[in-house]
Amino acid sequence: MSYIPFCREDMRTLKAAKDVTIKNMKIDYLVKKIYGEALRFAETNEGTLYKFSLAVPYNIGHITVPSNAVSNFLPALISTITIENVIEYLDDILAGLKVLFPECLVKHTQDVEHTQDGFIVIDWS
Repeated sequence: MSYIPFCREDMRTLKAAKDVTIKNMKIDYLVKKIYGEALRFAETNEGTLYKFSLAVPYNIGHITVPSNAVSNFLPALISTITIENVIEYLDDILAGLKVLFPECLVKHTQDVEHTQDGFIVIDWS
């Protein structure tokens, strides 16, 4: 069996590196989810505005982090994406969606009547 050596500095930064990998995977998952839902909406509706609700409480999925995402030493990790993740990563999610919908308005809006957290809005009008 072959082992990978880890020096002190690698050991010190292992958790931080894993946390960054998990964060990036969650952001990627959320961007892909919203992207897919917006495209499905555009294909099946005449409207030109898609709203992704940030209503609580809900979980929108599970992701698996491959064991080799940071190093071959880390075990696989399953993490639930929560509304807190969506709020925490909102700027990164919006940035990713703006790249995927370059000529559209992509923003976060508050709608106090329906939800305190608001919506991610994609407008292609």
